[in-house]
Amino acid sequence: MPKSIELSNALNRAWKSTTKVLFGEELGEMREYKEWLLAHVTPPRKEVSALSGKDVFLGVKAYCSGAKFAGFSEIDFNRKIEPLPLSINEIKDMDSIVSALEERSYYTGNVVLGNSNFVEDSANVIDSSYIYGSTEIIDGKYLAYVSISPQGEYSFGGNGVGTSRYCIHVYETFDCSRCFELWNSRSCSDSYYVFNCDGCSEMFFCFNEYGKKYEVGNVPLPKDKYLGLKAKLLGEIGGELHSRKKVKSIIDVVRGAKFYDAGHAKLRESLRGRNWGKKEENMQKMEDEFSKTTSLLLGKPLYGLDNYRKWMEKHTWLSADSESSLTKRKIVVADYCNLAQIPPNRLILKEEWEAIRGEVSLTQVEAESITLANVEGIIGKIAYMPFDYSVNNRNIPGCSTAIHSSNSYRVVPLIYSKNCAVSSWARYSENIFGSSAMLESSFCLNSYYSKKLNRSFETDSSKYCTGLYFCHNCENVHDSFFTFNAKNIKNAVGNVQLPSQEYKSVRGALLEQVHSELESKKELKWDIYNIGCGK
Repeated sequence: MPKSIELSNALNRAWKSTTKVLFGEELGEMREYKEWLLAHVTPPRKEVSALSGKDVFLGVKAYCSGAKFAGFSEIDFNRKIEPLPLSINEIKDMDSIVSALEERSYYTGNVVLGNSNFVEDSANVIDSSYIYGSTEIIDGKYLAYVSISPQGEYSFGGNGVGTSRYCIHVYETFDCSRCFELWNSRSCSDSYYVFNCDGCSEMFFCFNEYGKKYEVGNVPLPKDKYLGLKAKLLGEIGGELHSRKKVKSIIDVVRGAKFYDAGHAKLRESLRGRNWGKKEENMQKMEDEFSKTTSLLLGKPLYGLDNYRKWMEKHTWLSADSESSLTKRKIVVADYCNLAQIPPNRLILKEEWEAIRGEVSLTQVEAESITLANVEGIIGKIAYMPFDYSVNNRNIPGCSTAIHSSNSYRVVPLIYSKNCAVSSWARYSENIFGSSAMLESSFCLNSYYSKKLNRSFETDSSKYCTGLYFCHNCENVHDSFFTFNAKNIKNAVGNVQLPSQEYKSVRGALLEQVHSELESKKELKWDIYNIGCGK
């Protein structure tokens, strides 16, 4: 729990308010539920500052073991940096530079920016208050054990809590209120154990519904019957939480749901041979953009995007390809917002659900008989979970979740972007390859958790920069190599600015090594996450 009494008390009050809103009663102290709240949430990585010995919390888990860490407030961006103890020829050698950099490379955590107050054990928090044990929070308040939340409030134990409030255990939501165990849903309220619903309210144990109200198990009920059943179910959930300090998730329910082999086989047969329509898959466009981007970054192009896919995927959220349990059609799944937990025998595509919607249903008697104890034995007929989501896209093979994007390959999710490949969470960006969480950026390769970068390679946690290579936590830095925790410099190697021509000479030699190694091995020994260890 928080060390600050004020933060602890404020979050505990918020927790009690939220449980009362959701379950009709307060459920005790937040600290009693920590293990359960973290069940589907990875907390910030905890390290110790090499500068002060204080705790450092990081949102990125990939930094190498044995690296040095520091808190954001401990970094002196104006400190004088001595030149690397290397000759000009040694500076042009990757291994020599990485070895020399080890003593001056600190990965930075405890990043709390803007108008933020009462934040503990958290990372990458902006303009937020009363935050604990959380990462990637923007404009939030009263959040604990939450990852990735723009404008979330009064929420606990969630991932991808977008513009949502009074929620517990919600994942990949937008504009939702008063929800519990809500997954992959938008504009919903007063809903419990729900997956992939839009514009719904007063729902319990429902899947893939749109604009519905007063449903249990996808069965519409009279308002009075629904509210009576809801009260009974909430009493059961509250009792379970009171006694055991945990309750099963919707993923637990679906994993344990009775699988109707005959019914599933019938659905598969009904979809066999169906013409789903040919989707545009022009890979040449992505190949051309990959070569164009690598030429711009490395001085010479690389060819064959898939030849480098394993290397580019290393620090993304992409997981192994899966397939629809109904049609065996390929689905590229990414481990974001816990959606990779969808049980394989329940994973389908959205258009497949629309095709079978009229063939799967519960009776009203079945719906009204649902209890927390027997739900697995009843909802199996309707418990199918689409991973994909697509709105107004063109030529996006392998992009399972995409909105207003084009000419991209294996990017999940892909939001208002184009010419991207083998990445996760590209937003308002173009020509992004092998990267994660890039916002408003362009022509970047293997770059991560950054905003407004142009021409970056192996760069992490930076913003408003151009021409970066192997850089971490930089702002307004341009044309620099191996630079950590810097602002407002250019033509730097190891944080030391060089004359323009000397920098260009060093950069040319280093890029020649990088390109040669990539061309021959299809991978690179060094990346931004291991150079801090020098080995």
